[in-house]
Amino acid sequence: MPYLRAALHLADHLAEVPVHLFVAGWTRRGTPQNQALFPAIQNVLLACRAVGLGASLTTVHRAYGEEIDAYLGLSPRTPSCALLPIGWPAGRYGRPPRRSVDECLHWERYAEEPSRT
Repeated sequence: MPYLRAALHLADHLAEVPVHLFVAGWTRRGTPQNQALFPAIQNVLLACRAVGLGASLTTVHRAYGEEIDAYLGLSPRTPSCALLPIGWPAGRYGRPPRRSVDECLHWERYAEEPSRT
């Protein structure tokens, strides 16, 4: 599971990442308006990928959300909802694996895939 190893590596080395992009936005009735923020986050992730940067969406900072938001100078009406650590990836960083559309497109009914072991 290379993705799990990469996530654990990032968690262990988060302080070494050169850029921490915090995403924050207005709330309505105390709830972040994530439906407006997450498309913007996706665009940032795609842009990073396009220029060879590694980036990941995480909410791990929310464990200390109020303290971090106060440190960043965010008001309770504009809390952070995501953290994107951005930097040059460690190790191999190539094209992600893609299955053929014939393997994952189903017409009119879903066919179970054989288990992958």
